[in-house]
Amino acid sequence: MSIQEGSRAGLIRKGTAFELLEAQAACGKIIDVQSGKTVSIETAVRSGLIDSEFEDVVSRANRAVVGYREPFKREVLSLSEAMARHLVVERHAIRLLEAQIATGGIFDLHSPVRINVNVAAKRGLLDSNLARKLDKRETTSFFDPVTGENLNYSELMGRCVLDKDSGLLFLMVEGGTVTQNIRPFEPEPESKKIRERAEPKITTEVVAGKQKKKKTPSRRSSDRA
Repeated sequence: MSIQEGSRAGLIRKGTAFELLEAQAACGKIIDVQSGKTVSIETAVRSGLIDSEFEDVVSRANRAVVGYREPFKREVLSLSEAMARHLVVERHAIRLLEAQIATGGIFDLHSPVRINVNVAAKRGLLDSNLARKLDKRETTSFFDPVTGENLNYSELMGRCVLDKDSGLLFLMVEGGTVTQNIRPFEPEPESKKIRERAEPKITTEVVAGKQKKKKTPSRRSSDRA
């Protein structure tokens, strides 16, 4: 079962679904759980894998891969650079960076390959304090809907089960056990709004979840991480 389907079935909250799909989009692709393949954001929308309710959030998260354009300028910035210039709220950027780091490294528009945290810090893309936290997995931007814990994306992936047939990771979610201890999903504000007010650094719970998809053995369903 896909993340979107899991949300509709009430197995995960809508806010969790938004952030799981954000994580996929921030890594460049959306998972088609039926075929076991990854598809582009455009293909996911066109095929109905992502409907209009999720399209805007997913498209904005994908800028972490294709770059951010600063208002009135032609320069295209990476996620880290956009965060440094306050085009992206820090807590949203950290969530997307966690997903990138856990799945192969940070996207740098100036590099043909994804890079690790230490390289990003040496290139000035991350300040030393944030780089240390990300490297030690001290940031916990994702939410486990089963236990109610806030986790680093790598930790969340570690709780998933590998499906040998598809090679995909699944998080097992029992129907009716989704905790109430979460706050509503907060979409990332547009750039102009971000510049108008300073956002506080996140220190409490963050709604979130996993990376990939779901399946339903007997009365259980799994949410992809």
